[in-house]
Amino acid sequence: MRDTIRTVVVAIGLALASASAARAQLSPGPLARPHAHLEGMRNCTHCHEVGQGLSANLCLRCHEPLRTRIEAGKGFHGRLPAAERARCERCHHEHVGRDFALVRWPAGGPESFDHRKTGWALEGAHRPLACNKCHNAERIEDAKVRAFKGKAGALARTYLGLDRACASCHEDVHRGELGDDCARCHDQKRFRPARGFDHARTDFPLRGKHADVECRACHLPADARPQPGGSEVALMRWRDLPHSRCTDCHEDRHAGRMGSDCTRCHDERAFKPARYTVAEHAKTGFALRGKHAELGCADCHGERLDRSVQGAACASCHEDRAHGGSLGSDCAACHDDRRPWKDSRFVRARHAPDRFPLTGAHRQAACNLCHLDLVRGGEAEAVRAHPKLAHGKAPAFSVKRPARAIAAHTRASEPPAQCAACHRDRHEGRLGSDCARCHDTATWAPAKRFTVADHRRTRYALEGAHRRVACTKCHGKAEGGRLERVAPLAFARCLDCHEDAHHGELRHRSDRGECAACHTVQHFRPSTFDRAAHDQLAFRLTGAHATVACDRCHREGRERLTLRPASAHCGDCHSDPHAGQLGMRCTRCHDDRDWKPRGFDHARTRFPLRGRHAQLTCAKCHRAVAVGAGRRRVHYRPLETRCTGCHRDPHLGQFVAAAPRRDCTACHDEHRFRPAVRFDHARMTNFPLDGAHAKARCEGCHDRIEIAPGTTVVRYRATPHTCAACHADAHRAAPWRRRGRNGR
Repeated sequence: MRDTIRTVVVAIGLALASASAARAQLSPGPLARPHAHLEGMRNCTHCHEVGQGLSANLCLRCHEPLRTRIEAGKGFHGRLPAAERARCERCHHEHVGRDFALVRWPAGGPESFDHRKTGWALEGAHRPLACNKCHNAERIEDAKVRAFKGKAGALARTYLGLDRACASCHEDVHRGELGDDCARCHDQKRFRPARGFDHARTDFPLRGKHADVECRACHLPADARPQPGGSEVALMRWRDLPHSRCTDCHEDRHAGRMGSDCTRCHDERAFKPARYTVAEHAKTGFALRGKHAELGCADCHGERLDRSVQGAACASCHEDRAHGGSLGSDCAACHDDRRPWKDSRFVRARHAPDRFPLTGAHRQAACNLCHLDLVRGGEAEAVRAHPKLAHGKAPAFSVKRPARAIAAHTRASEPPAQCAACHRDRHEGRLGSDCARCHDTATWAPAKRFTVADHRRTRYALEGAHRRVACTKCHGKAEGGRLERVAPLAFARCLDCHEDAHHGELRHRSDRGECAACHTVQHFRPSTFDRAAHDQLAFRLTGAHATVACDRCHREGRERLTLRPASAHCGDCHSDPHAGQLGMRCTRCHDDRDWKPRGFDHARTRFPLRGRHAQLTCAKCHRAVAVGAGRRRVHYRPLETRCTGCHRDPHLGQFVAAAPRRDCTACHDEHRFRPAVRFDHARMTNFPLDGAHAKARCEGCHDRIEIAPGTTVVRYRATPHTCAACHADAHRAAPWRRRGRNGR
């Protein structure tokens, strides 16, 4: 009996072993955990069609919510090309183990996924949000997704089932008052301000001051009930606000006395000033001109514009304090409202035909300077006013003989006597008594009537710059403004008036340094000593020297001008910017046309310029270096000619060992650094590229590694050559991986 039981147990064990081996031969490996319930030979046809392999239709038979989106062309899967939609297994691998993830995310995980591929790009404030802020079980609206994922216990992991409407995630702070198209007013950057809202599209466009008012000033709270979330905006009333009249919002400051049409006087730019114009006021019978046009309305009509003005006579508003009524009530005979009251128009209208015509500076004198008290004082007061008069720039004058001054006013045909009657002769008789020969009534100084033409009748005609010289420059100015020197004056030679600017340096010339040889009376500078004259000297002016101003070399302030320098070397005038690096033979590189070198040939140096080097500016290699406190110079020699003298080694020393035999030019040339046109993988390495390797990109094998914190480099040397070092083992889960070396 015991042997029979042992035989049965062995038979059962062999049968189980045979079944296990059969399954191992048919199944490539365990299914992932979400599909674990499909494990076993009886379930193969849930995913595989007999004789056809995997089928996307079979996948979507189970994943019904995904089928609906694909058929509608929505979401990530619905936007994939048809060829990719038919091959689910290209992205979702199976039979790789229970814990294998069926969803492959890009590097960085779900946060790095390009959301634009779903047809819903993340913009503005949505962009920095974590995925689970939107993709969570509470926000799933689609009933099919909720049922399918809920049955699988995967509601917390799915990315399906969300609604795109703003209100599906955000509270509608307007409580449906403005509709559900939030994008009309708001964007995804921030909720406030509503950048897309244009008040001009409403029936109340905002103009003038209204455009500066905050929303809450007009859109007041609609009620005091608490709103979900406690939002302040939720209480605002946005529609059906009364706005047909100004008084719907604004207080009527005139209390109805000016009617209800505010726009007659005001506009939306500002309440003050009112646009009730001067032209409007003229319709009342009293046109506003001059000073009246500058007054505020309240000056005449009171603060609330409730005061009426009776009549248009001046005395209706103004008191006659100046004349006390002695000149009658017709103020307009002397005054008008276009100029200040004291600027009487009597001077121009009536004084001209009187005993003393007012001309020149006399017209500018205030009436009360002569007529101190026109009403009460008469001529006696006018006589006392004369000491206070001042004409033009002249000091105040006094009237020594009042009787003659009064008489002069009546004798307009005797101008010589008039001036002396009121004004003191500042020349003390030396120029005669006919003041009008040189002066007029416009201003006493300068003597405008004594012109250049008058001066030509003297012994010295004024020519050139002398015509612009003030009289006092030659004749002097004594106390009281009179001319100190009138005659005789010495003027035979320039030096009688002018100092010798050359300090006698030119006396050796044949003309004894006569000024007229180089200068004219038109101007002292520039002189007539031109380039042709300079070419007769030891230093001819050529190139840029011909355009240099004289005072750049012959400067003022020196004791004398140096016209014959000791030498003509560049260094006598110019500092050496190269600090002796290149010697003093400047003409090897420069000429006198300009400083920029014209004939320098870099090929004559140790480093001929080829390729990209020939395109560089000099300053890229020859840079300014500090040579002292606040001083710098361009460094030309000596310079390193090896590549590493200028360029950083991007390989960080990987090829230093080969330096004695090879330098950078073994792989690179001077035309461009990339690609390394001289590099030959078959000749210069121990791993020739054959087959598919010959088509691989360099970075596919030579990856960037970190060799120190914050320092990375592309690894070229010591790159492993085994297949497993670069390629994943595609047979890792195959059954024969568990066999021995003999396949058993």
